Amino acid sequence: MRIGCSGWSYSDWHSFYGPHADKLKVYAARFDAVEVNTSFYGIPERESVLGWLKKTEDKEGFLFSFKAPRDISHNLNSISGKEMYSLADSFVKNCLEPTAENGRLLGVLLQLPPWAEETWMKPLEDICQYFTDQSVKVFIETRSSDSFAQGVREITNDSKISIVEADSPLRRIEQISGVERSKYVRMHGRNNELWAVGSNGMERYRYNYSDEELDEIGRILKDASLRFKEIFVFFNNHPGGNAPRNALKLMEILGTGRHYDRQETLF
Repeated sequence: MRIGCSGWSYSDWHSFYGPHADKLKVYAARFDAVEVNTSFYGIPERESVLGWLKKTEDKEGFLFSFKAPRDISHNLNSISGKEMYSLADSFVKNCLEPTAENGRLLGVLLQLPPWAEETWMKPLEDICQYFTDQSVKVFIETRSSDSFAQGVREITNDSKISIVEADSPLRRIEQISGVERSKYVRMHGRNNELWAVGSNGMERYRYNYSDEELDEIGRILKDASLRFKEIFVFFNNHPGGNAPRNALKLMEILGTGRHYDRQETLF
């Protein structure tokens, strides 16, 4: 089981890193995987990705999961096939290819928008096929209707495609099920107030899981680890530094990290 955060460079994590620390190096010293969120907003330069690989080369087995560009994931029903594959080719060349060549690629997170519906299924299957044909694992996060989510689950029989289990105010994780070999879990927090008003800012993710909540999540993950070959957990509740704080505490609960005092500086 690997536990990490959705990103590593946030301005309000400054007190955790110190004024002059190389953030990614320090992050990699404490975690063994990271979810790259910047690729959602724009495809990073290949040189940037090579730099990340270089900075983490001393951490054996450190893996990168890349969030697919929103120009693909949020436009599957409107973008032309030619444009979709052109973007996907750039994403592969700049991000996935160099990471895979270094044996450091976890997979691709394909986060679908809340307005995704049944008409998205064919292009979704096509883009998943594109990635899996290149031996890339795809993790799909659905945020729309139950009927659409069920349709997506039907394509996860492929060993390289898995449904994301997301903990949020919309649905708290109570169990982890499925037929996939791998499970990908995203912890968005449980900020009911800001989530309910439809806040589009990062504040909707401001939430600090309690020790009791993390104990329960740990129990669920331990049970799931008996049924799945691998599990990846990423905390996306990054405002205020809650993501690394909660990730380290969960690692302690699961016995994969040292004891952490909530009052201490993390990094």
